[in-house]
Amino acid sequence: IRDIGVTGVQTCALPILRVMRIGLDGRTIARGEDRVDVAGDAVDASIDPLRLVGAPADPGAECLLVETDAGRAWWWWRRDVERAATSARVETDVSGFGADWTVRVRAHGLVRDLWIEPHADWVRCEPNLLTLLPGEDARIAITLARPHTGPLDVRVHWA
Repeated sequence: IRDIGVTGVQTCALPILRVMRIGLDGRTIARGEDRVDVAGDAVDASIDPLRLVGAPADPGAECLLVETDAGRAWWWWRRDVERAATSARVETDVSGFGADWTVRVRAHGLVRDLWIEPHADWVRCEPNLLTLLPGEDARIAITLARPHTGPLDVRVHWA
């Protein structure tokens, strides 16, 4: 399959760019997708995600999520101090033994800038600083500096 506007490139091989306008309550307001030409790790800068989903009706109450198979990026139209706080909550489950632990987080609502703070000396905690959509799960791997016995206490923060 070839696209006349993308000479010599098979469109079925191009990655899909998924774009969503999302309300701060986590609901999807608009959704669109398109195939994009990627050179190395850089996506064509001429792509306008708003062409796929339109401009926000209320910039203080919406954000833009752009995803490819390689990852996702968020754009907020207002600074933190101008946005209303969300009423999101999370469920967490901490499991592990010794120096290797996992925190599973499930989002209820739009959870922005989530980070985990283990109450022990740690050498790795990743991924950290996540934004999750309602119903999404994330697993955060923690490696402690020394083995820990008993339950691991962690604090979960988000904006």
